[in-house]
Amino acid sequence: MTNKNGPFKDHLTLSIGGELRVCHFNIEGISKSKCEVLSKIINKERVDVIALQETNTLNDEDIGKKGFIQGYLLLGAIHHKQYSVATYIKEDTWHRYVPDYFRR
Repeated sequence: MTNKNGPFKDHLTLSIGGELRVCHFNIEGISKSKCEVLSKIINKERVDVIALQETNTLNDEDIGKKGFIQGYLLLGAIHHKQYSVATYIKEDTWHRYVPDYFRR
């Protein structure tokens, strides 16, 4: 599928310069199986930061069980039964770009 914005795969990621690739998804309820599919896509596209909306998690424990993405760290999450969000960062990106005073 091609349109004025380019091939379909370009709708999955946005390249910001040559250094940082960001991906945004409405995940409509995060789960282990969705994370497995997402992991394949983001590794193929070499994504550095993942922003997910509608994860539908209630707390940190809930997203920890459902939302593990191999090679990525959960940077932060806001929980709600419907309108929750989560941001992940690739482990090597975390070490390259995030200053020490932001690290936990």
